Amino acid sequence: MNIQTDPHPNFWTYTKADALSKLATAEVGLSHQEAAKRLKAYGTNTINPATGNKGILLFLSQFKSPITIMLALAQCGGI
Repeated sequence: MNIQTDPHPNFWTYTKADALSKLATAEVGLSHQEAAKRLKAYGTNTINPATGNKGILLFLSQFKSPITIMLALAQCGGI
């Protein structure tokens, strides 16, 4: 298992100057060269779409437990 530790724990306690220093940036942002360097090193800032159940399958997957089915039926007046 690959567990990454946070390189900046308790970041909310940093002063503005400390945060800028630790992140190696400035108030105006990164230079084009630094941005390109970090993009190459870390990749794009994107979220991969989730795979798995979609739509009706996601809804039906909520009823795996007998207690869930019983509660749904009780809510509808079926029990």
